[in-house]
Amino acid sequence: MCFTGSVVDSGKHRLILLAMRVSVFYFLICCGTMQLLTAHPGKSQELKEITLTMGAGKESLLSVLKKIETKTGLSFVIPLDEVETYTSISFPGGKRSVKETLDIALKNTSLGYRQINSRTVLVYVIKKDKEEKICRALCCPCPSRICSACLYMSSKGG
Repeated sequence: MCFTGSVVDSGKHRLILLAMRVSVFYFLICCGTMQLLTAHPGKSQELKEITLTMGAGKESLLSVLKKIETKTGLSFVIPLDEVETYTSISFPGGKRSVKETLDIALKNTSLGYRQINSRTVLVYVIKKDKEEKICRALCCPCPSRICSACLYMSSKGG
């Protein structure tokens, strides 16, 4: 019986040693990769720092944005129905920043833009009509017209 008992104890001992080795190995991997969890985010390149050479001669805005995407690797998130209404964008060729290029391309439109992250630019619709903004923000469910209540509010400066 003593012989059988020592074999059982030896088997338990091996399992305990294996568990300890696995635990130590797991602990070392966790400690070694801990620095990855605390890595600092990289600094993204701003639109004014990215340059390109291009011009446009009576092109659609969609075409201009696609050219910028191709030349810079940026991606644009756009309101397609609004962007497609601009079909005659023109500006002289030259080397300029993406910011300057977008400022020129969107100059006579009701669109603006904002850089979301290092590779993505959001193009959005700018509402120029103050009363419409007030109307939509306060009470009016009428997107196509301004109700008299909202006109009254806007005339009072509310």
